Amino acid sequence: MPRTAHLHARLVASLAPFVLALSLAPSAQAVDAKAESEAKKLATDAMDNDYLGLDLKKAKSKLQKAIDRCGADKCSAATMALLHRDLGVVLATSKDAKGADAEFDAALEADPKGEVPKDYLSNAEVKKAWEAAKKRAKGSSGKPSGKPSGKPSSDEGGVTVKFTTAPVGYEFPIVVSVPKGVSSVKVSFKTDAMDKYRALEAEKQGKVYVAIIPCAHTAAAGEIKYFVKAFDDSGNEVDKKGSVKSPETLSIVATMPDGEETPTLPGDKEPKQCGDQGDKKPEGGGCAADDECQDGLVCAEGDEGKKRCEAGEAKSKAKKPSDAPARFFLGIDAQLEFVSLGITQDLCNQSGWACSADSVTNINGRADLGNNTNVVLANGGKTEGGTAVGTGRVLVSADYFVTPRLMIGARGGYAFNGNPTAVHKFSPIHAEARFHYFFNEATVRPFLGLGFGYGEIDAKITNVIVRPQDPSFADPTVTDPQGNPIIPKVNAYRTAGAGFVSVGTGAWIFLGPKAALNLGLKVIFPVPTFSFAIAPEIGLKVGF
Repeated sequence: MPRTAHLHARLVASLAPFVLALSLAPSAQAVDAKAESEAKKLATDAMDNDYLGLDLKKAKSKLQKAIDRCGADKCSAATMALLHRDLGVVLATSKDAKGADAEFDAALEADPKGEVPKDYLSNAEVKKAWEAAKKRAKGSSGKPSGKPSGKPSSDEGGVTVKFTTAPVGYEFPIVVSVPKGVSSVKVSFKTDAMDKYRALEAEKQGKVYVAIIPCAHTAAAGEIKYFVKAFDDSGNEVDKKGSVKSPETLSIVATMPDGEETPTLPGDKEPKQCGDQGDKKPEGGGCAADDECQDGLVCAEGDEGKKRCEAGEAKSKAKKPSDAPARFFLGIDAQLEFVSLGITQDLCNQSGWACSADSVTNINGRADLGNNTNVVLANGGKTEGGTAVGTGRVLVSADYFVTPRLMIGARGGYAFNGNPTAVHKFSPIHAEARFHYFFNEATVRPFLGLGFGYGEIDAKITNVIVRPQDPSFADPTVTDPQGNPIIPKVNAYRTAGAGFVSVGTGAWIFLGPKAALNLGLKVIFPVPTFSFAIAPEIGLKVGF
């Protein structure tokens, strides 16, 4: 028993450090992946674009928005440290010493081993504020701040760039090899004509990352300054090559030096050859109009009020506002229905049908037949099916493009060729709501359409053979195949609707940005009286 107690005591003693460590370990923070990702994107944009472009106000706004997006508990401590650190850099550069102190203190509180990248420390105000924050952190914790943990060890290798010289007239591929742990790479470059660096997101191709410097910057011999940053999955910078203050250099030459390898893309693919730019100006060059700038550049007014060639689609190639397609169109359409009849017996005595005769014995003029009229039919005639020409319509339309491909609209108008009987009084009113989806934004735009509304559809059949119960209404000189006297010149009308749903296709052919010809074909499903119809339509649309 004493031996057992002794072993138990030794076991407890050996486990005590682990129990203590677990009891003192902080609880894991629940990270909102979406919030953290959005915050990192804002921070990267703020530092790589706005800060490098000296737009400190915009950089500050984006970083503050990123911190607000993280809130109190949505992002990891490492991310919060990065956000507060970068905001401290921006505030220090803006000479807001008090604000920078607060942000750097928050950054070191979140990550006591955090560091500011060397290229930021080249700013005297940033370096001064950061050193002061580290001293305060050391005084409060008794431990000096360490080196950044995200930096790869020396045996992992660093960022390297394969090609540094390229011939004039080709895109320049920046092929970057990176150490382990890198998940994204950004290349920032600047020519002598450019006021600020432009950041390119490198694309991973196999084991390397590739960023392309476009033709606008390689059309003439010269030098291009650049630097590269490599980031891990969390958005932390883990390595770099060059910096804003100490950039690397690329050379664009008329003739490649002897022994120098011409740049190629992975797989030994040749870079894209640039078109002849003539005397057009590169990015940063002074200009008065877009056509003075190289392809891919636009003549824009800079902060100093002078116009320079900058990245963007040239107005000379883009549509002018006055030439852009209109979004609201008024139009007029003509439509004609062809109604499916089906095989029907005794049709003049059926609901959904109305019949009349141009002349009936003892009755002057047109007379309505069957369906509880004063002319009762013993045989109401029949149809063998097929289609018949139905009502036609003239419609006024109003349509609006919610997007360049989605249109909503309404039509109203007048229908004609409906049945003239009192058995089923025809309504000529048409009212319709509709939706179109266009498959492209070209001159000829095919579409699919959906519509619904109110509008009766009638179709006429002539010379229907009907026999009245009262022979006095018949013409004794005209008989059916059985020799029975019939009523001559009887017209039957198929009545369908008055509600309907339609689906169809067609195309708008644009005659200009504000005029189009509409050609369509649709299938109409009338309700509650059903007899589907096929309807071609043609119309003219005018935009505003």
